Amino acid sequence: MIKKRILKVLVVGISIGLFLFVLNQFHLTVPCMFYEITNLYCAGCGLTRAVHSMLQLEFYQAFRYNVLVMPLIIPTTILMFISVGQYIFGKPIDDLIILKIIVKIWPIIVGMMLIFMVIRNLVPLFAPTVIR
Repeated sequence: MIKKRILKVLVVGISIGLFLFVLNQFHLTVPCMFYEITNLYCAGCGLTRAVHSMLQLEFYQAFRYNVLVMPLIIPTTILMFISVGQYIFGKPIDDLIILKIIVKIWPIIVGMMLIFMVIRNLVPLFAPTVIR
């Protein structure tokens, strides 16, 4: 049973790794439909470029693309690793730590994102850096 779970985790991990590798090698980005329609930055604008910069270990540039990359991606990644460990060892899905934490703090995360979205459109310092 544990071997099957480890195999599933490896398949998902390798798939995600290949996806990130392709994004990194071909510098693929996802256009923001919110920005295209409204000409305003959403809370996620620059997030793909920020993750790409983090993969290159360029943390300052990642921060310049999207300030939320550090407080959202790093804790989420840690929680995912903990949850994967719990899954491998057979803990029921309802007892996964990541689900319990996200259910309790999602209003805070959504609030942070909405406030950040307003600020980044009013204060040019928080707008994502432009690639020329």
